Amino acid sequence: MTGLEGVAGAAVLGAATDAAKTAANSSRAQRQDEQRALLEAAKNTEGFRVAAEIKGKKMAAKEAMGLIIMRPLAAIMGVSRQYFDSDFGADYADKIKDVPDENLQTPKASIAGPVFEGLGYSLDEPALKEMYLELLARASDDRQAATAHPSFVQIIRDLTSDEALYLRPYLSTANRMTPIMQYRRVFEPSGYHAVLQTNILDIKDAHGRPRVDSMLPTYVDNWIRLKLVTVTYDSNLSAPDAYDWEAMRPERALAEAQLQAIRTPEFEKLIAERGETGVRVEAQRGLMMATDFGAQFAKTVGMHARAPRVITTQPDPAS
Repeated sequence: MTGLEGVAGAAVLGAATDAAKTAANSSRAQRQDEQRALLEAAKNTEGFRVAAEIKGKKMAAKEAMGLIIMRPLAAIMGVSRQYFDSDFGADYADKIKDVPDENLQTPKASIAGPVFEGLGYSLDEPALKEMYLELLARASDDRQAATAHPSFVQIIRDLTSDEALYLRPYLSTANRMTPIMQYRRVFEPSGYHAVLQTNILDIKDAHGRPRVDSMLPTYVDNWIRLKLVTVTYDSNLSAPDAYDWEAMRPERALAEAQLQAIRTPEFEKLIAERGETGVRVEAQRGLMMATDFGAQFAKTVGMHARAPRVITTQPDPAS
């Protein structure tokens, strides 16, 4: 810590201590109001301005260093060159701000080349842009560069912004196992079945209501293809309330409607000739589990510790 930082820290700490004493017996809302007022007042102090100036200088220095270590890769920047010459420095500096200068290195071209290409096509998709920058920062840190696997670049390229936001909670270390559902058309008494609705997850809108995204089953199939998750409907979670959300899912009604649409006299005659006495919709419980590969990918591109299992907001590429 420099002397200037010490002065700034002491000024802010002293003001915060006085405010805490004054607010000791106030309500939580009052304390929050007082904290906001304190912050506004602190912004006008010399100590705060000095601290802000020091932080600004540190970020400027980190930006300059970041640009220096990336210069050798200028020849492979391609369509992202304009971004490199404008906003890249500040974006990259923010990602490497906690990396000690002595640990910074020029990332391998096998990572940086594809990352820059991907950045060039994702500048208007913040979710993907952030993942590319996190991966590049990891490759620039000699303590963690080995975790930046070249295949991770291709995985980002194979995701949309929306599905990247969906995917985030399901790859976290805390939520490696997630309940998933499908609805089947089951014939009786044979038990023969066909899938009507599959890869159903407990997603909700901003008001906490169950929401249907017609692309979600495709996204889950894509995550399976990319080896980020596995899905089975032969196993399920044992927790008694793990699938309580199924009763509220709109997909049940969709599956019932699909079944009714095919129950023509010809269909009923056909199943009777096969010895079937009826057909019904059945909810099948399943399990989606993040792979070790998927969990490492999430950690490397900054997806961990971001969101809970249940998505309560509609994915928004602008978020």
